[in-house]
Amino acid sequence: MNILFPSINKVDPLAQEGIYDVLLKQFLDNGHTVYIIKPVERREKRKASVRSVQNLTIIEVNTLNLFNTNLLEKGLSNVFISHSYYRAINEFISGVKIDLILSATPPVMLSPLIKQLRKDYPEAKTYLMLKDIFPQNAVDIEMIKKGGLLYKWFRKQERELYVLSDHIGCMSLGNKDFILKHNDYLAPENVEILPNATIIREPTPISLEGKREIRTKYGIPEDAVLFLYGGNFGKPQGIDFIIKVLEDNINKSHTYFFFVGKGTEFHRVENFIRSKKPRNISAHSFLPKQEYDR
Repeated sequence: MNILFPSINKVDPLAQEGIYDVLLKQFLDNGHTVYIIKPVERREKRKASVRSVQNLTIIEVNTLNLFNTNLLEKGLSNVFISHSYYRAINEFISGVKIDLILSATPPVMLSPLIKQLRKDYPEAKTYLMLKDIFPQNAVDIEMIKKGGLLYKWFRKQERELYVLSDHIGCMSLGNKDFILKHNDYLAPENVEILPNATIIREPTPISLEGKREIRTKYGIPEDAVLFLYGGNFGKPQGIDFIIKVLEDNINKSHTYFFFVGKGTEFHRVENFIRSKKPRNISAHSFLPKQEYDR
């Protein structure tokens, strides 16, 4: 098959092992051809490029900032992204017959692109990997008001994306039930559970001395219970609750909290550490994968 995957993530299946990288690598290893469309954000200050390696083509598109930015820029970038991606597809792979169109939420704002691609490739199947349920999640954390104009507009985009998708893969049974309950126009047989993808490996054994070494490097007491979190720090992650937990556990010698990541709310954890100067909490914007795994 020829597979097209427009994504807002920095996907590269030949160099990374994220949930989309691993899935696409599986397609590549099975002889399929994959075309990835991905963003180069404004903050990167570089020109987008196109790269082909055997049966993989990665097409970059210059965009506004999509992550860790203000709501206005985030909104504008989501509004314009479909047009920018479609223009890139026409420029670089217009003569290619596409058999499968993969998409993922966030954002639902790719629905205009998927709609146009359905017209251009009427025989192609579309599969939506539903990683979050928007705009409902924005309502849950009180970013937008249910029933408001913004909610209605996003909800229209969401419904359209579901209708455009031949199949929808949900993260859990609860997600699947929620989608079918609130979108009764969908055929139940077209909605299924699609777990995240990973490469399953035997864990690399680490010696007691190795454990001591990595803990010593980051100032983690040898006998402390380690609470480790790596990932996004945004409003959906419930930073208020995290801060409360940290306040309740500050300087308790038998626990250590170790945070790795970035996001719009990451500064709150950093500010807490800066002001309270706890002995059992640290935050890092990046950690090499090998060290994180250790």
